[in-house]
Amino acid sequence: MTFTVNNKKLTLHFLTVVGSTLHNLNGLNSDVDVKGVFTWDNEELLGLNEPADTLDKKNMSENDRFELMSELEVRFGRKFDDDLDLFEAKKFFKNAMKSDPNMLDMLWANEVSGMVLFCSNEFKKVLDNRMLFLNFELAKKRFLGMSFNTFKLGSKENNKNNFKDLAKSLQSLFSFKNLVENKEFSPRLKESQRREVLAVKNNSFFKEHKELVALVKVMRQDLEDECDQLELPESDNDLTKLNSLLLSLRGL
Repeated sequence: MTFTVNNKKLTLHFLTVVGSTLHNLNGLNSDVDVKGVFTWDNEELLGLNEPADTLDKKNMSENDRFELMSELEVRFGRKFDDDLDLFEAKKFFKNAMKSDPNMLDMLWANEVSGMVLFCSNEFKKVLDNRMLFLNFELAKKRFLGMSFNTFKLGSKENNKNNFKDLAKSLQSLFSFKNLVENKEFSPRLKESQRREVLAVKNNSFFKEHKELVALVKVMRQDLEDECDQLELPESDNDLTKLNSLLLSLRGL
């Protein structure tokens, strides 16, 4: 599936819904987050003007973004006012190899019915080998780091998303715990975990912000202690095979 952005040709390989919709933590007013993977034509990569490795609101002109969204609407027969981020394949691979939670969401999105909007034959091979990206030691750093950072954000009273961020801090710990115990990633939490996260996100406890922060702090500490006691499985990061998969996306 080919597109043109700023007079440069690209091939879209993968497009999926992510975020709260994928996690089954969305509400009626939640945005729909969509992420994808693409490759530039090889002649674009080999030229002097190296093209962007990410296409999002930050590094696309309004006109280029409008044209891309319009093309996507025609191709997929749906309104594309979604929050869209596209990663060039090399950028995606590098981030996925660090067990970035957002990249793991993309790699395992097809485990949830209706989330994957498009997947090329070449990218199906990537999904078939997704365990090669998973590094459990790096995953621990990324998930626990994300939990710490979102807890700090959620602790700020003037943050309009403070309850949402506090919930994310718990979600990250649950996700890592499930990852190690199952030896495979899952975008969705167990139902009991989901209820706990939603209770914080929606403040079902009817607590003042400071009280909720104190409660989540205790919940996080218990979860962190559990995560620290988990024995991490061995990782199978075959760089030669990963490189081969990347080159195959470029038709090499």
